[in-house]
Formats: sequence, structure tokens, C-alpha cells
Amino acid sequence: MRPHLLATSVAVLLALTLAGCSDDPQPIIEPAPSTTAAPSVTPNETPSSTPTPEAESESAKDFIRRWQDEAFDMQATGDTSAYLAMSLRCESCDSLAAKVAEIYADGGSVRSGTGTSTVTRLKRVGGSSGVSIFDYTLDSPSSSILDQRGEVVERFSGGSEDYQINVIKRRGQWKVVRVSRLAQP
Repeated sequence: MRPHLLATSVAVLLALTLAGCSDDPQPIIEPAPSTTAAPSVTPNETPSSTPTPEAESESAKDFIRRWQDEAFDMQATGDTSAYLAMSLRCESCDSLAAKVAEIYADGGSVRSGTGTSTVTRLKRVGGSSGVSIFDYTLDSPSSSILDQRGEVVERFSGGSEDYQINVIKRRGQWKVVRVSRLAQP
């Protein structure tokens, strides 16, 4: 795909999903994966041996911050594996990772401006069937999509946006099952 067409196709997606999310102002609870069926490995879930003590004791809030950091690392490097391993059947996560992989496969890259991303106002707002729902604000720097020549094909201003994330703990490890950008008032 030509870089300008790629940028056009992902511009809206990255603007909405720079953190791996889609618009949806309502709390969302997706059904928890069945615990009665034999465990299966999906493309974004890698089998692991026993969880590490750090993973066992990691709070949902710490996991969400780490996941958000990994989203930005993925965009900076094009390596989607760690980001995808942190999700479980999360459509918006899979979609963002696919777009980032496509940008890098075409020789492009994503660059962030100065500053760091920060998760603020992280608050549990509900849950059901083992899924915990949190709202948070993401403060992020500006970013750009570059083509294979290093030329900017799309810019994003950064700033503060509100998100809702659904997480579940499976085999001692937190996984993202849904992320949505909340409508701005």
C-alpha cells in the first residue's frame, strides 16, 4: 500500500486508537471466556509457564499503566508481540496492532514528540463476571506517521483523552478484553 493511502486509512484509527481504543461512551462488559472448555490459545494470547510472582501480585491499575506504556512502545518500534500478549480477544487491540504492523511493513514508522504518556485519573467504575472496568485519562505527546523516506504523512496533536478499559485476570495474569475512547463532553 502506498504511504499516503496507508496514512489516510489509519489516520482516523490512530487518532481514535493511539492508545488502542474505539469510540464507545457506554460501559462495556464482554462475556468472560468460558472456564469449562479446554483452554485454547488465540493469536493474541501466548501460552506461558507458571506466572511470575510479579505478575501474581500486579494490581489491575499497575497492569493498565504497563499495558498503556506497551502500546506506545509498540508504536515506536513496530513490534506488536508484547502488546498483543497483554490482551485476550480484544478487537480494538488487535486492530491497532495490525495497523502499526502495516505501517512498519511498508517501511514507515510512528514517532512521538517530546514528553511521555501518562495515565491519570485511573478509577474502577464497575465489573461483572470477573471483568473489571476502569476509566482513565491518557495524557500523550504529539505523534506523527512517517513514510519509508522519513517524511511526515500524518500528524496527531496529542493531549488528554478519556478511555474505558475492561480487564480480566486469567491464569494469574491480567489481560485487556476491551478498550474504548469515551466521548468528550
